[in-house]
Amino acid sequence: LGLSDSLLLFPEHRVFVDAGRDDAVGRLRRFQPDKRLVVEVTSLQEALVMAESGADVLQLERFSPEAVRQCK
Repeated sequence: LGLSDSLLLFPEHRVFVDAGRDDAVGRLRRFQPDKRLVVEVTSLQEALVMAESGADVLQLERFSPEAVRQCK
């Protein structure tokens, strides 16, 4: 996939999407239903919310190896 095939949602961008973090995924899905949605998360709780909200990929780059195992 190239950059034009995906939407990248970083924590800093969520202030522009409006409402709660879990709503961000739903709003982006409505406006760009064919794009793969990649969401950077900073905590296990946030990862679970975004996964349940329908994110295609969770970016865990700030997670320790142990945190990645817990998330899995």
